[in-house]
Amino acid sequence: MLSRILNKIFGRSNRSNEGSAAPVSRNELGLKHIGEPTTAFLRTVTDTMAEKCGPDFRSDAVLYYAERVFCKWIPTLIDDAYTDEQLAELTPEKLRSVYLALLWDMLRHNRTELWSSPDTAQWVDALCAEIALRSDTQYPDIFSDNHVFDIYNIDNDRWADELGKYIGVPGVKLFACHSALVAGVVEKVESTQ
Repeated sequence: MLSRILNKIFGRSNRSNEGSAAPVSRNELGLKHIGEPTTAFLRTVTDTMAEKCGPDFRSDAVLYYAERVFCKWIPTLIDDAYTDEQLAELTPEKLRSVYLALLWDMLRHNRTELWSSPDTAQWVDALCAEIALRSDTQYPDIFSDNHVFDIYNIDNDRWADELGKYIGVPGVKLFACHSALVAGVVEKVESTQ
């Protein structure tokens, strides 16, 4: 399924044989506004984890989450919700901000399962600050109160609605995707210990 979505995003260019450009296709818009920024952000996350985290850090579990949320769910939600014009206006900064907010929350929920760092209380913020610096990304202003998203209570999904509005996708779908995959990280860790 992931390959189908990536093929949709990274589809071939629609160029004529005469060298003149055809109208920009949905695939080209997806590649430019989702695919390339997502690939660059994921590379930054991977490189930062490799450099800043210890050998016992569960980067495999983090990548399990990131690949599914960043490379599958968010692009699918955007593709379903956006017109071509909206997709053309999606900025890499907005996309990275959403990814960073979700990554930060997943790490906060699973910090003790992912790494037995001597500085358990601070490593998540330090890692995300480094990723933010390296990727030139800001957390969305709507999350400046630094709260952990409630992923267990659908009646307390204000964070998902706000983040959904920020990126222009249904908050309830964002809630379901993030919540399920945060729990999936725990299962991944437990199944491979």
